[in-house]
Amino acid sequence: MRRAVSRRYAALLPAQPPAPGEQYAFEVDLDACSGCKACVVACHSLNGLDDGESWRSVGLLLGGTDAAPVLQHVTYACHHCIEPACSIGCPVNAYEKDPATGIVRHLDDQCIGCQYCTLACPYDVPRYHAGKGIVRKCDMCATRLQAGEAPACVQACPNEAIRIRTVNVEHVRRDAEANVFLPGAAPPHQTLPTTLYQTARPQPANLLPADYHDVNPLHGHPALAAMLVLMQGAVGAFVFRLLLAARLGEGPTPFSAALALALGLLGIGASLFHLGRPQFAFRAILNLRRSWLSREILAFVLFAFFAVLHAVALFCGAPSPVATATGVAAAVGGVAAVACSAMIYVFVGRAQWGFTSVFAKFFLTAAWLGTMPKDP
Repeated sequence: MRRAVSRRYAALLPAQPPAPGEQYAFEVDLDACSGCKACVVACHSLNGLDDGESWRSVGLLLGGTDAAPVLQHVTYACHHCIEPACSIGCPVNAYEKDPATGIVRHLDDQCIGCQYCTLACPYDVPRYHAGKGIVRKCDMCATRLQAGEAPACVQACPNEAIRIRTVNVEHVRRDAEANVFLPGAAPPHQTLPTTLYQTARPQPANLLPADYHDVNPLHGHPALAAMLVLMQGAVGAFVFRLLLAARLGEGPTPFSAALALALGLLGIGASLFHLGRPQFAFRAILNLRRSWLSREILAFVLFAFFAVLHAVALFCGAPSPVATATGVAAAVGGVAAVACSAMIYVFVGRAQWGFTSVFAKFFLTAAWLGTMPKDP
């Protein structure tokens, strides 16, 4: 029976595994997709997802003219990008891209629930599971593919609108440069998504998602907001006190150093409440090579470390060179941390988070908050 089922869906799978320079990809026939959501149900059932959790969705594109309106159903899941932003941004290396198949998998046990991948992915693929405190996503039913079976969504579609194909990586790069992907989706040049959307019908240039103009805010991140404000205030206060002291020819007071340190430690503490699994926060510097979030965390830790040494030096009456050196080291670490915080948002490539505007907002906030605390 199992072999008969496998033969039945053989046409929906590639005849050979990916060759060097190739990878697996979804292929969607837009002309065959009716929006029935059988693929969504099958994915949910096979993967044992919880209520309200979905790794595959069906959207709707609207466009055309009053005389010739266009309504297009679209099924979509993870695009298993060639340069996945989720993997690049993840501070704990909770993603891996299989070198042989190109499938991007999420390593649930490694995840700390920082949710940065949900922000970094321009296609809203990773989904945060509040009950488990981690992110989860589609893995193209990799174990079924390995056994020669079709993924759940492929097997469930009554119109055979979803297939698995192998794609040439260089061809995907070329198409991304020409902005060939899906109307209404984020530009493909950022992550190089591999899903192939096929249609024999002309697509109007004004196709947009049906909810394009809707405002649907996601759940808030109060702990993250508190961390950013407190840390920017701490860095601003520290740098301002050092500059003021240098201009007046007097060293910073123990009180000002302690106040800046307290703000920084409160910010670091607040950041833990943002994580779904704060007990594994120590993993957050594992991806220093690629993740701005890992770099931010390390920079803030260094800022706090040198700020503690600076405050201790002042309270204990250490020699001036020691107090100065630790203060300068803390200031440098703090400025670097704020810069990394800004790059976290610049990296995601959203139009509202341009390099200049984000850096201006972050450093002006630090400067404004830094001048507010006064010595008694």
